[in-house]
Amino acid sequence: MIQTGFILVDKATSVECGRWVQSNVPNPLILPTGDHICGGVYPWENDGYRLDPIMADPPVPDITKRQAVIYLASIGKTEADVLAAIATIPDATQRVAAQAAWNYPDGGVMHRSHPMFDQLGSAIGITNMDAAFTAASQL
Repeated sequence: MIQTGFILVDKATSVECGRWVQSNVPNPLILPTGDHICGGVYPWENDGYRLDPIMADPPVPDITKRQAVIYLASIGKTEADVLAAIATIPDATQRVAAQAAWNYPDGGVMHRSHPMFDQLGSAIGITNMDAAFTAASQL
């Protein structure tokens, strides 16, 4: 998990009073009471409010085709396994789109958000595609 921002919470009611991304926390931060928090000291808490971090999963990295092929080898798969899975896609347009995405990645980069990866992952035995992309990005 990584910190992506802060949320201001009324401690008595647990109601959210404000939300900021990491780089946009105002300084000073003016509370609903008119009090100020100065100096960028976060997380912060007083008698009535607390400023909690907003945590999120880190983004799934993009990978190159080279990294994808090396990752496949590390799990006992080959590029031929991917191509065989693509060949089983029944819709011709989707099949051609998947072939193009695999053979000619956008700017040399494979984006996890491409819908083909979920379909192909399950076809070749990858159950957690986010983890696969993260592992491949380290190769």
